[in-house]
Amino acid sequence: MRLKFFIVFFTAIAFCFWGQSFAVVDGTTGAPLGGIGAGAVKFCAHSGAFYTVETTPCAMDNFQKLTNANFQLYTNRGTAVVKSPLKAQITDGRAADDAIYPIDTAYMGDTNNVSVSLMAFSPMCFDSVPLMCLPYSFFEFRVTNTGTSSVDAAIAFQIPTGSVPTFVSGKGIQSTASNALNRAVYASSSNSSAIISAGSDNGFTTSGECNNTPSGTLNKVAVKVTLAANATE
Repeated sequence: MRLKFFIVFFTAIAFCFWGQSFAVVDGTTGAPLGGIGAGAVKFCAHSGAFYTVETTPCAMDNFQKLTNANFQLYTNRGTAVVKSPLKAQITDGRAADDAIYPIDTAYMGDTNNVSVSLMAFSPMCFDSVPLMCLPYSFFEFRVTNTGTSSVDAAIAFQIPTGSVPTFVSGKGIQSTASNALNRAVYASSSNSSAIISAGSDNGFTTSGECNNTPSGTLNKVAVKVTLAANATE
């Protein structure tokens, strides 16, 4: 079972829960992920920051930091423990992430006996150039309960939205400005019991869920599941 987030920046972007074993590498600034000719987004795993460019070609010196954009982790097995921003684990001064286009991987460590790993990637479909040009980036997480009791776990993606976005039930948020590129942050999960929420409130830090009422210009989309002991999502 996997949880999936879909993030749309340029016209569309996506992310979800995934994982694998990672060797410790000396951190990178992230791979430029996005459809061919559609701009790109970079996730700098060792700092937890995002950088974007909406022009093409993407030169390495024209990325701009996406202020206050980050991943966040919520866990609760009786007491809520939140990690924000969510970053790659640092071991002996080395960040556990690697980025070779079109893939970006990171191990986010263990928080409250919840282990988190990430794989991000660009759309790749060699049978269809149009599909590879779609303006998406995918961020897929895998969460594992390494404890002996059940735990609530959630991952959120927080992003500046420029204007108040619209909540899309069961998916996330999308932009409403008529004079700008359409953008969205969507989420999904293969777990039918997963809770997908969005908003600008503080509910994520207390319950792992938002109130589904976006407001202002800084909002987040969250996916929450309950993990049995030693279970993986």
